[in-house]
Parts: sequence; structure tokens; C-alpha cells
Amino acid sequence: MRSLEPDTPARTYGSVLDDLPIASFMARADGSVSYVSRHWTVVTGHRPETLLGFGYLATIQPGHLSAARIAWAEAVASGSAFRNEFPMRLVDASYRWVRSEAARYAIATRRNFWVGSAR
Repeated sequence: MRSLEPDTPARTYGSVLDDLPIASFMARADGSVSYVSRHWTVVTGHRPETLLGFGYLATIQPGHLSAARIAWAEAVASGSAFRNEFPMRLVDASYRWVRSEAARYAIATRRNFWVGSAR
């Protein structure tokens, strides 16, 4: 787990993630997403606000949702990095296999969050 400066809110890192050429996100322990990068919206065709919370799950092929949720819960419970592969629905309605990974971070308030990507 990596620690961030105590006075720096997690949302300020969104501009850094937007500069990456991959679909990136910030998530909470419950699996809800608080930020998605511009690339994620371009690749999937979804508006950012529709992907927040649990809206991003609409981009995972339904047959793979259960495995993705289990992998997330296991990563949170163990404190390890999240790693999972699933078909992501693209803007043209086709699916492409992606590998999603996320690392846990903490801020001074001891709130944990995850920063990850799907590529």
C-alpha cells in the first residue's frame, strides 16, 4: 500500500490519470468508482457520470461480472493488488479482453482507495 500526502485529496490525481493512454479509474473498497479517465469514456462511449458508482459494471460482459466482483473482494480483504481479466464492451458494442489491475493507496485519514487501469 502506498501513502499519499495528507493534505492532497485523492481527486486531484485525476488530471494525472487523464494523461495516461489507458482506461484508468479510482475506486473505493466497496468496488464503487469515484473517477474514470477520459480514455475510459472514449473507449466505451459512456459519459463519465454514467460510469461512476457501479455504472462501470455495464462495460463488463455480464458472464464475467461475478468473477470480477469476487476478485475485487479478495483483493480488498487480503490487502493485495487487484488483478482480473474480462471482456470490456467498447463504443462499437464489440467486446475486447482487457486486464484490469489496481493498487491500494491510503491518505492520512486512513481512508483507502484504489487506483487502477484496464488495458
